[in-house]
Amino acid sequence: MSRLIGKALFASIALAFLFGSTSVTHAQGNRPSRYTPSRPTVSPYLNLLNTNQGPLPNYYTYVRPQLQQNRINQEQSTALRQQQMELNKLEGGMMKFRQSETRPTGTGATFMNHGRYFGSGAGGGGAAGGAGRGRTR
Repeated sequence: MSRLIGKALFASIALAFLFGSTSVTHAQGNRPSRYTPSRPTVSPYLNLLNTNQGPLPNYYTYVRPQLQQNRINQEQSTALRQQQMELNKLEGGMMKFRQSETRPTGTGATFMNHGRYFGSGAGGGGAAGGAGRGRTR
């Protein structure tokens, strides 16, 4: 009986420790940053040691294409970073424009409203060639 109580106590302590420690890491909200090296971690020149049965030497088969790909990747990364900076700058300008006092297009427009051109229609003179004048009661 005491052996069963000891196992249950051990299991409850182990579970409390396990769940207690994970809740602390979730509460902090910090994830460990992922390691992303700026350069390849393995030299492409190690491919010179490969046993190649092809007509070209290993330098032209493995090393040189890998160096070219690394250069292209670096150029693409730089271009992507520049585009992201330009997009952020444009987005900031759009936010300024949206927050300004400009009114949207079409404000105050109504359907079939010709009052601005032909008068109000209630005795206001219009462009009807004087048809409403000279009327007697």
